[in-house]
Amino acid sequence: MEMSTEIPYFAAICARQRLLRTRTHFCEDVKLTGKSCWPSLKTLFLLRLWSMIFPCSDFRHAVMTPAILLMSEYLMRCPITSGRDIAIGSFLCSMVLSLYHLMELKTLRPLLSIQGRIEKIKMLMDLPDDSPYFASDMFRSSILFAIIGNLKGFVSIYEGLKSFPEIFLPISKILHGLVEEAQIPDALKVEIRDVAGRIESKSQEHNLLRQPLRLRKQKIIKTAVPKFEENFVKGRDYDPDRERAERKKLKKRLKQEAKGAVRELRKDNHFLLEVKERDKARMEEEKAEKYGQYRAFLQEQEHAFKSGQLGKGRKRRR
Repeated sequence: MEMSTEIPYFAAICARQRLLRTRTHFCEDVKLTGKSCWPSLKTLFLLRLWSMIFPCSDFRHAVMTPAILLMSEYLMRCPITSGRDIAIGSFLCSMVLSLYHLMELKTLRPLLSIQGRIEKIKMLMDLPDDSPYFASDMFRSSILFAIIGNLKGFVSIYEGLKSFPEIFLPISKILHGLVEEAQIPDALKVEIRDVAGRIESKSQEHNLLRQPLRLRKQKIIKTAVPKFEENFVKGRDYDPDRERAERKKLKKRLKQEAKGAVRELRKDNHFLLEVKERDKARMEEEKAEKYGQYRAFLQEQEHAFKSGQLGKGRKRRR
């Protein structure tokens, strides 16, 4: 664990590769009939170790997310054929419950209670499948205690779901039937009644909060009977309120006058722009003409200077 904190990247790579290899073996074992596909003791300890090394509160983690999915797949796809399978499944449920509590940063009681089950699961994994211990009353009562504890934890977790009654009420019926058995110890009966009572009370609370479905009030669409005018003339206003018709007429005329004024202003702007352009072009022409005259005069003076004609009539000073 100390080395993993120093080199977390390489620890995550190794753990992820191990998870991929474990799931590959699991998929191959599931296809074989008669072979137990439940995880081995080494795999269980690795899953427990990874839950202690890597953070469980991340929404998606490179190691813990596949690990939780693998544990869920074990619980979903592995058939129960012996007492050892029941013990392994109970241990996996305890691990999933403890991981959820670590994700939500809740009380650590499930995490502490799982510490005592590690020694028990280690002892059970060493026993053969046909061991008489799996058929003993002590094993059955201890497994029932573990299952009831896990169930109590999951009830406290999912009590806020709206589908809580549909999920847990069938389990409550099974618990009531289990209490009627004469071989069940009294202490276990108390725990079973407690869990069944919590399930029923929470289910009643959810049922009281539920409201029956109601039909929505349909909106009535207003319909207006169209009015037809005989001898209709296009452009004529048939409004019976003459004042309103006169206002519409004045607004229409005002709008037309505004459009006409805008049109005249636009024409004036175009005319002024054309005048400015003509004046500018005329000034450019005059400027170019003067520039040409000055250039011709300078060229003439330069030619006269080079040919010796410039200053020919003056007397030479001694």
